[in-house]
Amino acid sequence: MPRLDQLDRAARALHDVIAHDEIGACAPGLPNGRALLEGEFTAEHVRDMVAVAVTHAAREKATLVVALLGELAGVDVPKLLNRAASRHGVRGVLAIVDTWSPDVLSPSRQPRLGLMMTSSDYQNAFRLTFGLSRLLENGILEARRHLDIPAMVTEVRAVEGADVVDIAHQDDSEAFWLARNRGYSLGYQLGRAPSVAGRPGRAELAVALKDRFDGVDYTPERLYELWQRLGREPRTPAVLRATHVLDTLLVAARTSALLHRVLTGALSTSRLRRAAPVEVADGEDVADVVERVAFAHPAVEGSCRAQLARFVVKLAAFDNRLDDPQLLEWAQAVSAVKAFKEAEKTEFERREPRRLWLIVSLHASTTGLWPEELETWLLRDGVLETHDRLPCEPTKAGVELVLSDAIAKASKRASELRAPLKRVDVAAPAELLVRWRPDNATLRWSDRLSPPRGHKWMLVTARRCLDNINFFAGGAPVDWLDEQDTRDLAGLVRKLASGDYERAIALKRPDPDPRLLWTLLTHIPVVLWPESVAADRRLRRALDEAWDSVPDGLRAVWDDEEWLDFCQRYQRGTRS
Repeated sequence: MPRLDQLDRAARALHDVIAHDEIGACAPGLPNGRALLEGEFTAEHVRDMVAVAVTHAAREKATLVVALLGELAGVDVPKLLNRAASRHGVRGVLAIVDTWSPDVLSPSRQPRLGLMMTSSDYQNAFRLTFGLSRLLENGILEARRHLDIPAMVTEVRAVEGADVVDIAHQDDSEAFWLARNRGYSLGYQLGRAPSVAGRPGRAELAVALKDRFDGVDYTPERLYELWQRLGREPRTPAVLRATHVLDTLLVAARTSALLHRVLTGALSTSRLRRAAPVEVADGEDVADVVERVAFAHPAVEGSCRAQLARFVVKLAAFDNRLDDPQLLEWAQAVSAVKAFKEAEKTEFERREPRRLWLIVSLHASTTGLWPEELETWLLRDGVLETHDRLPCEPTKAGVELVLSDAIAKASKRASELRAPLKRVDVAAPAELLVRWRPDNATLRWSDRLSPPRGHKWMLVTARRCLDNINFFAGGAPVDWLDEQDTRDLAGLVRKLASGDYERAIALKRPDPDPRLLWTLLTHIPVVLWPESVAADRRLRRALDEAWDSVPDGLRAVWDDEEWLDFCQRYQRGTRS
């Protein structure tokens, strides 16, 4: 039988491309935020999990992508998939079935079902899954922008030699596709600049391709054909090196085309020198500069995309074109959306006027209630201006009086410096977060400043979750929990620790127990709950439409990236 690690690798390879923001762009198919289930399951458990996913897809009015890999004895696959495709509310079902169970039958054809299926012997197990994963990662040069069942089956049969049964769905709508075609994104139109690889690129190609290098012009089309061909070969170090060089040149070519088309006002030698992390010679060809910038990317970043995103954003800032939609289109085309948004954010922050940030923490409380001292920090563009400890009466009125004085003092300093007081953050323990809402301030969780013994991992977990939240595509990146989900705190801790919840969490009921809020915040940086009445569809819809601003009727503890950065600095300072 195939080794379990082979099954795991196949499942993870397919999951990674299906979930990739710029390939499959699929959100998790289960209501708990999970998509990949690994292990040995009974036929009944498989049916139950698919039923849960179908119900979730129906509720979301979504297309369901389901992959069944491995031993499927006892699972009635035709019945399972036909029921899923006929469920009211499900827009369609795209299924991948890769099994060595010889008795698995193919379902009947119906309008909203697309299928790729193979039943192979143990020696050829998962050829469909591995082949499909490689295909989606590389794309198809001749295919359309979106890949559907017929396009993928034709390519998998030709390249992998897999015996694939397929059912092409009968819905011609643009929405019914499995993945975006990276080959289409990297396909180049005639007339782009440059038309061939430049001197830096040819030098890298000569080393990487060795005997394959023939010295003739390397157009983007030739580069792409080579890149696709290498993607089908065993992944030896030499092949990986050559693939990396080809990928870098393709992204560089697309970037050069963008600069010549959109940012012509930023291509003077002086501006190129200010934007590029490499030396630029007088009159040097722009395409050569782009290639050298691409190949000089930090090794830890894995590819040239983040480096080129920073380069493009700096040039766009010089040309006052940061709002041009063609920049984001370029980032989407080269799979650099996240890097582009991060570079854009950094540039906007750099251009902002100087600002002050006041932090007031109640973490000195020994009871979890009102403290006898407030600790304050005033930061100017991230640099500490003042740090004070202010005594107060350990009551709500006493704390609010000293807090008001601290804000007034910070406002006065802001006037003196002619720098606006942009943020006022108040950090409090969970016991106070559920009952107190200070005016003109944002609530943070004070335990991130001084984590309890054995909880130093909280910052790492919060950052990972915040990444999922910030780059979520769709409505609000939130999991809604009701009383049944939160009644068993020990069980909730296990789910949080195992990654069942990887986005923000919103509670459906008001007035959460402080112990519940503390438990959630140890893993999740953004927790919301209704202010007075249970959350209804109107409130959930409002959150989808106004995620960043938190609509009226909701309370929130929102530990953003700047707060996490400050907590990390504070912890380092207290250790030193």
